[in-house]
Amino acid sequence: MTILVLQDNQLRGPIPPSIFNITTMQIIALSKNNLTGKVPTTICDHLPDLEVLAISKTHLGGVIPPNLEKCRKLDIMILSNNEFIGTVPRELANLTALTELYLGVQNLGGEIPMELGNLKKLRSLSLYHNEFTGSIPASIFNISAMQNLALEQNRLSGLDLGINSFTGPIPESLGNLEYLEMLNLQWNDFSSDSAMRFLTSLTNCRKLRVLSFAENPLDGVFPASVGNFSAMQIFEGHGCKLKGVIPEEIGNLTGMTRMSLQNNELAVLTILSYGYLD
Repeated sequence: MTILVLQDNQLRGPIPPSIFNITTMQIIALSKNNLTGKVPTTICDHLPDLEVLAISKTHLGGVIPPNLEKCRKLDIMILSNNEFIGTVPRELANLTALTELYLGVQNLGGEIPMELGNLKKLRSLSLYHNEFTGSIPASIFNISAMQNLALEQNRLSGLDLGINSFTGPIPESLGNLEYLEMLNLQWNDFSSDSAMRFLTSLTNCRKLRVLSFAENPLDGVFPASVGNFSAMQIFEGHGCKLKGVIPEEIGNLTGMTRMSLQNNELAVLTILSYGYLD
């Protein structure tokens, strides 16, 4: 047997360990069932040719077995929407053939392993709706093949991508990181739409204290929504070709200790004593 597809049924109980002794197996798909118990810790001891492992939307629990690193031909791993606990095993970084990894909607926690940046063929990484803490590893953003990245609904607090060669628009989806406290994007080649919607989206991050996007050729209009950064303390946007008028809403940022906007094309409106604007 090389393919076993039993998904979208009402199978219940634990997964028979004997399934993982079929050495010729290439595809195992057991998603959308009522499976319980744990994934056997020996899952990949006898599956050298396994390419697809799909066991999502079941009731499996326990930890994700580090032994999965032995399935070196794994191309797609889908373990999302289960009840796994613990951390993401760093050993998964040895699955260098992986192009898709889905671990969302679980009870996983701890820090996201920086070793995941070794998965150079990874196109999709889903870790959303878990309990991950700490900073988002910059190594993930060095995966040039990456097309889809889902990190929202966690407890991540920092993201440092400064001084790299990143290009393209700054994603508005960063605004989904509700626990984000620090974001460093400075000294790259990021771009933005003319309204700088990424900046407006980040106002959803109510705990964001430090934001730097300095020295990027954004070439956009500085939005009044900046005044909604209620927790902001350090704001660096110098050297970004920002245009328009510095909005009076920045007066709402009462906790600000440093704001840097030099080397832009911004104008300042001054309210004169006789009521006109100059």
